Amino acid sequence: MEKIRILHVEDDLLDRKSFVRLVESRGLSFEVTSADSLQAARRLVKDQDFDLILVDHHLGDGSGIELIKQGLDSPAIIVTGAGDEVTAVSALRAGAYDYVIKDDQSSYVSVLPEVIANVLKRRKTEEERDRLIQELQDALATIKTLKGLIPICSMCKKVRDDEGFWTEVDSYLKEH
Repeated sequence: MEKIRILHVEDDLLDRKSFVRLVESRGLSFEVTSADSLQAARRLVKDQDFDLILVDHHLGDGSGIELIKQGLDSPAIIVTGAGDEVTAVSALRAGAYDYVIKDDQSSYVSVLPEVIANVLKRRKTEEERDRLIQELQDALATIKTLKGLIPICSMCKKVRDDEGFWTEVDSYLKEH
Protein backbone atom coordinates (compact mmCIF):
# COMPACT_ATOMS: atom_id res chain seq x y z
CA MET A 1 0.00 0.00 0.00
CA GLU A 2 1.34 3.41 -0.95
CA LYS A 3 1.93 5.94 1.77
CA ILE A 4 -0.40 8.91 2.03
CA ARG A 5 1.62 12.03 1.20
CA ILE A 6 0.83 14.80 3.66
CA LEU A 7 2.14 18.34 3.68
CA HIS A 8 2.11 19.56 7.29
CA VAL A 9 2.30 23.35 7.40
CA GLU A 10 2.98 24.41 10.98
CA ASP A 11 5.22 27.19 12.32
CA ASP A 12 5.40 25.67 15.82
CA LEU A 13 8.25 23.15 15.99
CA LEU A 14 6.68 21.25 18.92
CA ASP A 15 3.42 20.76 17.02
CA ARG A 16 5.30 19.53 13.93
CA LYS A 17 7.27 17.06 16.06
CA SER A 18 4.12 15.90 17.89
CA PHE A 19 2.48 14.97 14.61
CA VAL A 20 5.55 13.13 13.32
CA ARG A 21 5.85 11.24 16.64
CA LEU A 22 2.20 10.23 16.42
CA VAL A 23 2.65 8.95 12.86
CA GLU A 24 5.72 6.94 13.88
CA SER A 25 4.27 5.59 17.14
CA ARG A 26 1.07 4.38 15.45
CA GLY A 27 2.89 3.06 12.42
CA LEU A 28 0.66 5.11 10.14
CA SER A 29 1.24 4.87 6.42
CA PHE A 30 1.88 8.60 6.06
CA GLU A 31 4.79 10.28 4.33
CA VAL A 32 4.95 13.65 6.06
CA THR A 33 6.65 16.67 4.51
CA SER A 34 6.86 19.68 6.83
CA ALA A 35 6.80 23.38 6.06
CA ASP A 36 7.27 26.03 8.73
CA SER A 37 5.81 28.96 6.79
CA LEU A 38 3.25 29.92 4.19
CA GLN A 39 6.03 30.75 1.73
CA ALA A 40 7.68 27.33 2.16
CA ALA A 41 4.30 25.62 1.75
CA ARG A 42 3.62 27.49 -1.48
CA ARG A 43 6.95 26.33 -2.91
CA LEU A 44 6.30 22.72 -1.91
CA VAL A 45 2.75 22.71 -3.31
CA LYS A 46 4.07 24.09 -6.58
CA ASP A 47 6.81 21.45 -6.88
CA GLN A 48 5.21 18.32 -5.39
CA ASP A 49 1.93 16.45 -5.26
CA PHE A 50 0.31 15.76 -1.90
CA ASP A 51 -2.70 13.65 -1.01
CA LEU A 52 -3.63 16.03 1.80
CA ILE A 53 -2.52 19.32 3.33
CA LEU A 54 -2.68 19.84 7.07
CA VAL A 55 -2.22 23.56 7.66
CA ASP A 56 -2.13 25.78 10.73
CA HIS A 57 -4.43 28.78 10.55
CA HIS A 58 -1.96 31.31 12.00
CA LEU A 59 1.49 31.12 10.45
CA GLY A 60 4.32 33.57 10.96
CA ASP A 61 4.05 34.94 7.42
CA GLY A 62 0.34 34.61 6.76
CA SER A 63 -2.72 32.45 7.15
CA GLY A 64 -3.38 28.86 6.22
CA ILE A 65 -6.59 30.10 4.63
CA GLU A 66 -4.46 32.05 2.12
CA LEU A 67 -2.86 28.78 1.04
CA ILE A 68 -6.25 27.12 0.61
CA LYS A 69 -7.65 30.06 -1.34
CA GLN A 70 -4.93 29.75 -3.95
CA GLY A 71 -6.77 26.71 -5.31
CA LEU A 72 -5.09 23.55 -4.12
CA ASP A 73 -5.37 20.22 -5.91
CA SER A 74 -5.29 18.45 -2.55
CA PRO A 75 -7.89 18.55 0.21
CA ALA A 76 -6.87 20.66 3.20
CA ILE A 77 -7.55 20.56 6.92
CA ILE A 78 -7.15 23.75 8.97
CA VAL A 79 -5.70 23.39 12.47
CA THR A 80 -5.92 26.35 14.82
CA GLY A 81 -5.62 27.42 18.42
CA ALA A 82 -8.23 30.13 17.82
CA GLY A 83 -11.26 27.89 17.86
CA ASP A 84 -14.25 30.08 17.13
CA GLU A 85 -17.16 29.85 14.72
CA VAL A 86 -15.97 32.75 12.56
CA THR A 87 -12.61 31.07 11.91
CA ALA A 88 -14.28 27.73 11.21
CA VAL A 89 -16.73 29.23 8.75
CA SER A 90 -13.95 31.21 7.03
CA ALA A 91 -11.84 28.06 6.67
CA LEU A 92 -14.69 25.98 5.27
CA ARG A 93 -15.81 28.71 2.88
CA ALA A 94 -12.23 29.02 1.63
CA GLY A 95 -12.33 25.35 0.69
CA ALA A 96 -11.01 23.49 3.73
CA TYR A 97 -12.47 20.02 4.08
CA ASP A 98 -12.32 20.07 7.88
CA TYR A 99 -11.29 22.12 10.88
CA VAL A 100 -9.48 20.94 14.03
CA ILE A 101 -9.00 23.00 17.20
CA LYS A 102 -5.66 22.78 19.02
CA ASP A 103 -5.57 22.36 22.77
CA ASP A 104 -2.87 23.23 25.30
CA GLN A 105 -1.80 19.61 25.82
CA SER A 106 -1.52 18.90 22.06
CA SER A 107 -3.95 16.01 22.47
CA TYR A 108 -5.70 17.25 19.32
CA VAL A 109 -2.93 15.47 17.40
CA SER A 110 -4.43 12.11 18.39
CA VAL A 111 -7.65 12.82 16.45
CA LEU A 112 -5.85 13.84 13.27
CA PRO A 113 -5.52 10.32 11.77
CA GLU A 114 -9.29 9.82 11.93
CA VAL A 115 -9.96 13.30 10.53
CA ILE A 116 -7.45 12.66 7.73
CA ALA A 117 -9.07 9.31 6.90
CA ASN A 118 -12.52 10.93 6.74
CA VAL A 119 -11.30 13.75 4.50
CA LEU A 120 -9.55 11.34 2.12
CA LYS A 121 -12.66 9.15 1.96
CA ARG A 122 -14.79 12.20 1.15
CA ARG A 123 -12.33 13.28 -1.54
CA LYS A 124 -12.35 9.80 -3.09
CA THR A 125 -16.16 9.81 -3.10
CA GLU A 126 -16.21 13.23 -4.80
CA GLU A 127 -13.75 12.06 -7.46
CA GLU A 128 -15.87 8.96 -8.12
CA ARG A 129 -19.00 11.13 -8.36
CA ASP A 130 -17.25 13.45 -10.83
CA ARG A 131 -16.12 10.45 -12.91
CA LEU A 132 -19.66 9.06 -13.02
CA ILE A 133 -21.10 12.45 -13.96
CA GLN A 134 -18.61 12.65 -16.83
CA GLU A 135 -19.58 9.15 -17.98
CA LEU A 136 -23.26 10.15 -17.94
CA GLN A 137 -22.54 13.34 -19.89
CA ASP A 138 -20.57 11.35 -22.47
CA ALA A 139 -23.41 8.82 -22.77
CA LEU A 140 -25.95 11.63 -23.16
CA ALA A 141 -23.86 13.20 -25.94
CA THR A 142 -23.75 9.82 -27.70
CA ILE A 143 -27.53 9.44 -27.35
CA LYS A 144 -28.08 12.92 -28.78
CA THR A 145 -25.84 12.07 -31.72
CA LEU A 146 -27.66 8.79 -32.34
CA LYS A 147 -31.03 10.49 -31.99
CA GLY A 148 -30.07 12.87 -34.78
CA LEU A 149 -29.36 10.04 -37.21
CA ILE A 150 -31.92 9.28 -39.87
CA PRO A 151 -33.30 5.73 -39.70
CA ILE A 152 -32.82 4.12 -43.11
CA CYS A 153 -33.89 0.69 -44.32
CA SER A 154 -31.13 -0.39 -46.70
CA MET A 155 -33.17 -3.33 -48.07
CA CYS A 156 -36.26 -1.34 -49.06
CA LYS A 157 -34.41 1.95 -49.64
CA LYS A 158 -36.78 3.93 -47.44
CA VAL A 159 -36.29 6.53 -44.71
CA ARG A 160 -38.46 6.94 -41.61
CA ASP A 161 -39.57 10.57 -41.30
CA ASP A 162 -40.27 12.58 -38.14
CA GLU A 163 -43.86 11.29 -37.97
CA GLY A 164 -42.69 7.68 -38.17
CA PHE A 165 -43.77 7.03 -41.78
CA TRP A 166 -41.47 5.28 -44.22
CA THR A 167 -40.72 7.33 -47.35
CA GLU A 168 -38.64 6.63 -50.45
CA VAL A 169 -35.09 7.99 -50.01
CA ASP A 170 -35.36 10.22 -53.11
CA SER A 171 -38.63 11.78 -51.91
CA TYR A 172 -37.24 12.34 -48.42
CA LEU A 173 -34.11 14.06 -49.74
CA LYS A 174 -36.18 16.34 -52.00
CA GLU A 175 -38.34 17.42 -49.06
CA HIS A 176 -35.42 18.02 -46.72
